Amino acid sequence: MKIVLRLLIALVVLAAAFGALNYLASERVEVLTLHTLDAAGEPKDTRIWVLDHEGRSYIRTSEGSGWHARLVARPTFEITRGDERATYRAVERPELRATLHPLFREKYGWGDAFISALVGGRESAIILELVPAG
Repeated sequence: MKIVLRLLIALVVLAAAFGALNYLASERVEVLTLHTLDAAGEPKDTRIWVLDHEGRSYIRTSEGSGWHARLVARPTFEITRGDERATYRAVERPELRATLHPLFREKYGWGDAFISALVGGRESAIILELVPAG
């Protein structure tokens, strides 16, 4: 019984450590809040990374991402960056994947490597340019 209890405690400690590491990897550098609506019209907030390059802002996603599906369904959305909330639309920029992937890695460092390992890499990431709506 003591062995089972120790294993259970070890699993809880490992899960907590993994959660803390995931949080640190995700939140220690600039993070935006993406405000979208689900199929029922309910608001959904998602924390995402952003990269500024040559005067434009970009985010990355993957085909199976829930928030990407919400952007496809409702292409106009809001983002909070710092204290500013603004409305955008996303434009896919596949031609920039090879250019921006290393820049995301540079900005987000080990956190990008950690998250990339969790999601199976970034080679097929969808690059979206944030274009102000209006």
